[in-house]
Amino acid sequence: MQKLNLTRVLVPAMVLALSIGCTSPESSGSDTAGSNGNDSGTDEPQDTTGSDSGGTSSTTDGTVSDRTDEVYERTKLLEVRIELSEADWAALRGQNRTGADLGITADCMPPNHPFDSPFTWFSSRVTVDGEVIENVGIRKKGFIGSLSREKPSFKVRFDKFVEGQTYLDAKRLTLNNAIQDASYVRQCLAYDLFRAVGTAAPRCNFAHVFINGVDLGVYTNIESIKKPFLRQNFADPEGNLYEGTLSDFREGWSGTFNQKTNESTPDTRAIDVISEILQGPDEGLIEALSEHIDMDAFLSFWAVETLTAHWDGYAGNTNNYHLYEDPTSGLLYFIPWGVDQTFGISLMLFEGILAPRSINTAGLLTRRLYLHPEGQTMYIDRLLSVMDAYWDVDAMKASIETMTGVFEDSLLSPDIQGEAGSYIEALDYTIGFVTEQPDVIHAELEDGPQAWEHPLRESLCDGESGSGTEWNGNLNSATGEGELEYIRPESDGAPGCEIRASLTGIASIDLCGESCTFAMEMTPTDVVVSNEENSGCSAEELAGTSDTIMLGQSTIQVAEYEGNPVFALMGADGETGNWTPVPNGYSLSFGGGESIVWYFGAEL
Repeated sequence: MQKLNLTRVLVPAMVLALSIGCTSPESSGSDTAGSNGNDSGTDEPQDTTGSDSGGTSSTTDGTVSDRTDEVYERTKLLEVRIELSEADWAALRGQNRTGADLGITADCMPPNHPFDSPFTWFSSRVTVDGEVIENVGIRKKGFIGSLSREKPSFKVRFDKFVEGQTYLDAKRLTLNNAIQDASYVRQCLAYDLFRAVGTAAPRCNFAHVFINGVDLGVYTNIESIKKPFLRQNFADPEGNLYEGTLSDFREGWSGTFNQKTNESTPDTRAIDVISEILQGPDEGLIEALSEHIDMDAFLSFWAVETLTAHWDGYAGNTNNYHLYEDPTSGLLYFIPWGVDQTFGISLMLFEGILAPRSINTAGLLTRRLYLHPEGQTMYIDRLLSVMDAYWDVDAMKASIETMTGVFEDSLLSPDIQGEAGSYIEALDYTIGFVTEQPDVIHAELEDGPQAWEHPLRESLCDGESGSGTEWNGNLNSATGEGELEYIRPESDGAPGCEIRASLTGIASIDLCGESCTFAMEMTPTDVVVSNEENSGCSAEELAGTSDTIMLGQSTIQVAEYEGNPVFALMGADGETGNWTPVPNGYSLSFGGGESIVWYFGAEL
């Protein structure tokens, strides 16, 4: 197979524009796209109602009550029944965040301010395990990849409209829909490992959620990273808390840090000083950083991000993390978030490449440390010591078995039977990853640390300005036929190129390995070049339509479109035969993947 040398689209993966000029099967849902994520991002509107001092309450004798461990008891499946007017439910589930809402600049950079939230609060009655609580705030949550109309994730705030109201001393519930964690166990499993090594990380269990009597299925119940969390994990909870969403310690990337506490006194000095240090030389780098970051805690945090393949965290994607400036020590601590796509392949999303299992570093801080002789030694030593001490395969499997025993009967109930297939497959994959990870890491490091030669990310388009080039394939696997469309617009006076072709011989192939859910091959025929005499199509572009094309669907979900999951696209290298992610490429299936399959993206 030859590669189609197609230029990347201008918009990055997380700002995917689904402008496909064909009709898809009817399906209600949000028209969303994007990265990861997952559950990541700044989705919390600034709150001016009530205090954030919950998580504890005073008893009649003056002692402090904190029953929140009961809220996150792992062996218990919470039953959460939410009731609100049908009009409010329709409005809530219809709220959306699209790529156009993100404020990505013309040169493909994040905005110079935190990402705005499009979600609003609604009043509801919430019943948790039989306890009825009136006038509870509820809203949709999610950044891009985890958004869903049919099964939204929720923020539940008991004291939003009634000051001091809690459930077992908890002010909030964060209910994740797990559409990016089909196994349902990855989030709790990852947070458990972070907590085991001493990293402040959310508590986690499961909930069976109903809206107006309708069974929405099993959710993960994740502890919110707010003042009560800080009180649980730090001696002084009054410091500055920041959320990082595509945020890094360098010019052009620090504007998206969102200060979540002490908002009335904006303060970025802790972030600015790290940025300044990272611009300096290797000499004295670690000593300077250690004056502002708890390096021992950070090394453990980084090691667990790597071991769990948290590619959408700080190290791999400068995303899904919090920073806490602890007043007691004066140091910064990293807190993990959005771990729903862990225990799988290690991806560099915007670069469109797979990272080694033992290192993934899109973040400037981890990059400088890994390329520093002493820093690399510190990291590898910590990676191996954490793995040897805490990656207990038998214990992790037992934990998975405990978790599935809690929610599996509800997950596989007749009302939501459709989740069964993907759940079983994802669970088996997760267990396989847990089992093999130590051997894979040791094998990778047998001849020393992996070389890291990838340049620092220049933009969300990986430093390329893009040309607006797009292609898409519409495949009907039932008939074995489809259509291919490739469009490169005119640019700077140079003529564009439009190619359309029929796709025949569409058939499944079993070649793409553990990082793929399925793969297909197809052959372009009846190739038509628009305005052929004056076309700007190059010989290479035309040659790309003459050979068999092989594409596969990754295990990584990056968005949802009209109620259907969108996955990263995999392509086969014509020279090596290796399967790697297609930059800005996406796979979307309808009808369970049996009748119509869409592939669309920007480069093969």
